[in-house]
Amino acid sequence: MPAGPRRYDVKRLDQAVEPALRGLGVLYMLLTYTDVLVLRQFRPPERSRTTTAAAKILALVTFIHFSVSAAVSHRFAAHHVAGRRHSARGACRQHRALDVLAVARDDCG
Repeated sequence: MPAGPRRYDVKRLDQAVEPALRGLGVLYMLLTYTDVLVLRQFRPPERSRTTTAAAKILALVTFIHFSVSAAVSHRFAAHHVAGRRHSARGACRQHRALDVLAVARDDCG
């Protein structure tokens, strides 16, 4: 590869990545809402309301978990790389306190 300034072909990258993202989006939607779709086929709307609401709340909880992880992970990584294990544990505990989902096992040591 010849030396020179970096160039990015965003249009070409978009064309390459879009089908995969679209496929993942459809797969995620199917995995998330399959129970609701099947329930709607066999039960009246009054019976499927609670399941639909629960699925939407779980999607929101998943998004909050992702957001908290994205907001805290860079601080945890900085402490870890610098060798500050005590600070890294504190960041992990803070993440756990902010996180909505219950963690089944203790990863912070």
